[in-house]
Amino acid sequence: MLKHYNQTGLALIINQHGRIHQVLIEQIRYIEIDSYLITVCMGENTQQESFAATSPLNHYEELLLPHGFFRINSKHLINLRHLQRLDTAKRQALLQGYHEPLTVSRESGRRPRNILLGRATDTLQSD
Repeated sequence: MLKHYNQTGLALIINQHGRIHQVLIEQIRYIEIDSYLITVCMGENTQQESFAATSPLNHYEELLLPHGFFRINSKHLINLRHLQRLDTAKRQALLQGYHEPLTVSRESGRRPRNILLGRATDTLQSD
């Protein structure tokens, strides 16, 4: 679920067995889901939170796609505002503040490639 968080922006609401977590979506660099563990990565390499996931990545993709997120493989959603470099030949996406790139699947690289490249270009030009 998404909701307005005070007046600072939209927050992703994660329900973890009755414990509610709110994460501002503009701070999210990427989301990773592995089995039933969701990891929300914010800021630099070490700033991340993990929660027990009750929803599949598709759920988060539907919520976040209209807000500048893109699914790059079966485990990762990235925030295009934090995309530093996209290498389609190597199938890698590098996010600002991260040293290790994430793998872009062949399908995601082919899917709306123009949209992805268009948003990535806008992101890089706005910095």
